[in-house]
Amino acid sequence: MWVHSGSVDLGSIGSRMFRYDSVDSMCIAMADQALKWPHGRFIHNHAILEQDDTDPSGFPVEWITDEMKIRAGGVPVRWRPIWWAYDNAGSWALDLESDEYIDLWIEWAEDLTAAGDCSYLGVGLDNFGFNMAWYDPESGWDPGYPQSGDELIDAGLYFFSEVDRRSDVMMLVNMGSFGADEDRFPEFLPYIDAFAMERWPKWPFVNDYARINNGLKYIRRWRHVAAANKVGVIQSRHQESVYAVDESVLQALLGYIIVRGDNFFFAPLEVVTGVGTRPVALERYHQHQEALGWHLGDAVEVAEGIWTRECEGGKVLLNWSGSDFVFAGLEGYVSRDGTAITEHTVKAGYGDYVLRSGMMPTDTPEPSATNTPVPTVTETPMSTSTPTNTPEPTETPTAADTIIVNHTDYADQLTQAQLDAARTQRVAFCGQSIMINIIDGMIDLQTQDASRYSIGLTFDDTSNPGINYFACTPNGEIQAKMDRFGTKVSDTHDIAMQKFCVVDWEPWTTNHAPNWTDDYVATMDTIAAQHSNTTIVYWTIPLESEEDGRGLEGFQAYNDQLRAYVQANGGILFDIADIESKGGTVRADGYEALWESWSTGSSCHLNTPGRQRLASALWVLLAEVAAR
Repeated sequence: MWVHSGSVDLGSIGSRMFRYDSVDSMCIAMADQALKWPHGRFIHNHAILEQDDTDPSGFPVEWITDEMKIRAGGVPVRWRPIWWAYDNAGSWALDLESDEYIDLWIEWAEDLTAAGDCSYLGVGLDNFGFNMAWYDPESGWDPGYPQSGDELIDAGLYFFSEVDRRSDVMMLVNMGSFGADEDRFPEFLPYIDAFAMERWPKWPFVNDYARINNGLKYIRRWRHVAAANKVGVIQSRHQESVYAVDESVLQALLGYIIVRGDNFFFAPLEVVTGVGTRPVALERYHQHQEALGWHLGDAVEVAEGIWTRECEGGKVLLNWSGSDFVFAGLEGYVSRDGTAITEHTVKAGYGDYVLRSGMMPTDTPEPSATNTPVPTVTETPMSTSTPTNTPEPTETPTAADTIIVNHTDYADQLTQAQLDAARTQRVAFCGQSIMINIIDGMIDLQTQDASRYSIGLTFDDTSNPGINYFACTPNGEIQAKMDRFGTKVSDTHDIAMQKFCVVDWEPWTTNHAPNWTDDYVATMDTIAAQHSNTTIVYWTIPLESEEDGRGLEGFQAYNDQLRAYVQANGGILFDIADIESKGGTVRADGYEALWESWSTGSSCHLNTPGRQRLASALWVLLAEVAAR
């Protein structure tokens, strides 16, 4: 979804910040589900300026003053240095830790959001200044109020935590003037719903200071916001007289994709002489979004200031270091002009992207509802109770009913005839980043020995011979992933399989994996009943690395339940967890874990040997199903 300021079709955008006095008009013009943020100065932490209640830029000061006079005892105030951006020598400011003031602020915010009479209306806040260095040290601080940077941040944390505890007001804050050092910024995340930033990145970086303090510093912050599943609104600004707007927008877009979370918005603006600021037309950069598609998994920091991120259609390469960088290991990719490559050089301070060879997104229409009925599965609310036992089999399965591919299976065990039969299978494969790792492993094997391991690979939800792979989104939405998979399976597929992601589960979300085993089996079985000629393949949950170890206890319980079900009832199981843990011999705290030698940077993602190992086992799966 996208956000713009300026003259746009307000009914088509997903999020917008606007003046406090525009609430009514925005509620009428914007879609009900769009995020709406009346936005101005966070006047409480900012020293109170000479303004009145007709100024829409922030909290109305005269209203505060009147309320302070009316309320018994008033709201505590203190003499403190003015915020660094203004010329006054000093002014009155309100106390961040005053419970009376917090209640007053909540009352004002609730009145503002209630007056709008529309959904998803929050409050945008700017000019915090949680940084002691931004104030004049000679002015001093009154005793009893923050005497250090940490105490100032503590006061801010108290304000946000109490607003969050006492109210349902949605808050968006401007990260640019937020302050708070790198170590303490994440402490605010539990209490704030959304973050915004103007003019990011300020590209091109004019010097190392700008590259580090505007570029890399905020990559780290935005990644915290994305990991916490918060809303992120990133506005970039582009001026034709300084650099070509289209190239500048592309560079901002690539930085945005590196940090993007599932709830982020991108707002590129151009500065036009004699006109002012206006949104960059979508058609000037949307081709890059279309080519890359959605991100798959997290970004990876290859070296200091150098990042990559896998996407559905390719890979983003970002070099915000101080020197040119050669990205290697790009077999199976092509440059933007379609040239096959194995490496790609990106200049210092720039980004670029490469596309998967032969797998660029197509404009193939979505399959019709008659071909791909949505499974009629009712989502069961997640509970913390002990999961129900897997159903007892109605009859004892035969060997022909059950195929389990695990750590004992390798493609070099297959004959040429088996491989030839396997490559004719029309496979629907729904997943995310680890799916892409495995596809890359299939490309590796094909490069090593095309006579044995060549196979069609199509990045689309079609039914071509070979593997047709597509993204299961969004992460963390278990039933939505399964439902999306169900809409993509058709009678023209020989095999269909859906893989969950590590980050779908605790501790990354509140989804307790063992509580979902029965729902997963039920959904897959419903899809199988709707497409009797299609073989549905169950997958265990992939594993976190043995060094990281997060989530493994829940994965073990889910995977053991799924294995028991297949053993008892029959079915086809690709046991990715058994393969990644080398038959359960690799463990962390007693639970199966991904072998570190197959992990990229101690994560759940697969390096070259790891992805090739999974690809080898996948060939066995295709061959065994083809032989049924």
